[in-house]
Amino acid sequence: MVRVVEVKVTLRSPTILPERRSAAGYVGTLGYIPPTTLRGAILTSLYLQGKIGEENLREEDVRPRLIASPAYPIDAEGRRSRPATPFIWECKVSKYIINLEEEFVKKIYEDAPLSIPSECAMGHRALKALHPKPIPDVEKVATRHISVAIDKSRGVAVKGMLYSYDVILPPQTYWATLTLPDGYGVDGRFEVRVGRGSSRGFGFAEIEVQREISLGEKAEEYSNYIKGDIVVMVAISPTLQGGIDPQPYPKTLDLANIAAQLGFNIADCTLNIEKVYGKTVRVKGGWNILKDAPRPDYYAKAQGSVVSARIHAKSRKDAAIGLAALAYHGTIEELGGYTITGVNMLRVAEEVVK
Repeated sequence: MVRVVEVKVTLRSPTILPERRSAAGYVGTLGYIPPTTLRGAILTSLYLQGKIGEENLREEDVRPRLIASPAYPIDAEGRRSRPATPFIWECKVSKYIINLEEEFVKKIYEDAPLSIPSECAMGHRALKALHPKPIPDVEKVATRHISVAIDKSRGVAVKGMLYSYDVILPPQTYWATLTLPDGYGVDGRFEVRVGRGSSRGFGFAEIEVQREISLGEKAEEYSNYIKGDIVVMVAISPTLQGGIDPQPYPKTLDLANIAAQLGFNIADCTLNIEKVYGKTVRVKGGWNILKDAPRPDYYAKAQGSVVSARIHAKSRKDAAIGLAALAYHGTIEELGGYTITGVNMLRVAEEVVK
């Protein structure tokens, strides 16, 4: 049996989620937790707890069953952030926000032209797109740590070598969704280690299951959003088409196959992507635990990108089930001999931008 749950991640120690690596250490802090980072942390915790064995880890390496979404920040008032679409801007001068998400989604359905604003209400021509930053903006407390490099072969400090780390201070919280086998025993609260530097005490976090998500109920909701065979969606995760010739987004998705992995039997159902609005970004593939090697980086359309697609299904019900499965499972891609998860998690736009 497959479960879909929403979880809350709370940092309990300073955490290193770097934007990039420099010669002097890790620089910047990400505004979210990447899906590969969260997934790896959970699998490691389940293994250390004895809930899964080495055979499960090997199976997860080639045929992943635990799928994690990116984890986005929660603000002090409990509001959950999500990636901004390309249709929201902020004035650099007045900080005025122009949000045309709902209007532009409607225009995409109508195949009408999109008129991009050039100035804010106060006449400033200094707009910057917020895409793909999480919105609303959740202020995080970050600081810089400086550590001495350690020679792993001798276990002693290396003279003259210092490394700096930009770290996020606790108790920053995030939300994410997990799709996983019921037998993995993910319930209540449990501890994980997220990000880099766990051997130095960084990255301790607590995950708490918040609620179960019924894909059947979600499909009923999605059926109300389907307008003919056109569907507009927002990417909660990066998009990717893997294989020999990887592309930033897939042209066609087999929704019947994705739904089958979650226990649903629907007739032939495909999603043909016709246009994607959003930035192309380079995504780090993360670390493969079993092979002790990095997965390849890849180019993708960033989370928050808006997808216009045409769905082909035998019935509205089958289409809605396929879309619900895609929203919480995404696809499993192959890249350079590695499996990539946490991609192509697309949600119907009306659910996201409302």
